[in-house]
Amino acid sequence: MNINDITTDGPWYAAKCVFVHRDAPKHGDGQVFEERIVLVKAASATDAIRLGEAEAEEYARMNDAEYLGFIDTFHLFTNQVGTGTEIYSNMRTSPLSPDEFVTKYYDDGTQHSRSADEE
Repeated sequence: MNINDITTDGPWYAAKCVFVHRDAPKHGDGQVFEERIVLVKAASATDAIRLGEAEAEEYARMNDAEYLGFIDTFHLFTNQVGTGTEIYSNMRTSPLSPDEFVTKYYDDGTQHSRSADEE
C-alpha cells in the first residue's frame, strides 16, 4: 500500500509509530529510536492504522530505519487543523510523583531535543 495513492474524505487521525535508526550516529552506547507522529485522513480507526503503518513502512525505507511494528492512533476531534489543534493525547495511570513521571517517561536524559533558547 502506497500512502500517496490513498485518499479519503474521512476525519483526521494522528498515527504514532516507533522506529530504530541503525545507521544513525551513536549517542553513547545505545541505538537511536524515534517516536514519530503523522496525520492521516481515514474513514475509520482501522483504516487509520492501515494508513499509518503504510506511511511508517515508507518512511522507514526512505530513511534507512526499521519500523518496529508499534502504532497508536488518535482520532482528532476536529477537521480544522491549525495552531493549538490537539493532534495526539495519551493518558496513563501511574503511582509516580509528577517529577518522577516526567523523568521516567519523557526526560530521562536520552532524548535528542532542543529548547527554544537554543536557536
